[in-house]
Amino acid sequence: MRRVVRSGCHAFSLLELGIAGSVLSVALLGLLATIAFTTRSDINCEESTIALHGVRERLEILEASPFASLAAASGTTYAIDNTNSLLDRLVPAPGRSQVVSVTVSQVTSGNPDLLEVVVQADWQGAMGVRTLRVRTRIANH
Repeated sequence: MRRVVRSGCHAFSLLELGIAGSVLSVALLGLLATIAFTTRSDINCEESTIALHGVRERLEILEASPFASLAAASGTTYAIDNTNSLLDRLVPAPGRSQVVSVTVSQVTSGNPDLLEVVVQADWQGAMGVRTLRVRTRIANH
């Protein structure tokens, strides 16, 4: 019977295992950071969709209301009660009592038949304080 003698050892050393573990740890931390970021981005997208829906809904209500009632609010900004149940999921931005606010102003001084309406949502979201603003003009006809 012949004996085979091996010249070198083919096992991993403790140093090699430590380096491999470190590389694996850095890769896993990078993967976890990516997952956390995409989760926050998903939540941010959902929050923006909710805010846009609430702003559009409020804008439609304003466009359907009598022009005289809008003209009476000219030059003012006022908060809107959250009539849309989805808006209850958004937290108002710091210093704000409501998420949605409306600003009505005359486009040009002395022309009461053309108003600019800005519907704005401000909320504290997953990615910090967020603002969504929709601006339109409404004419008296």
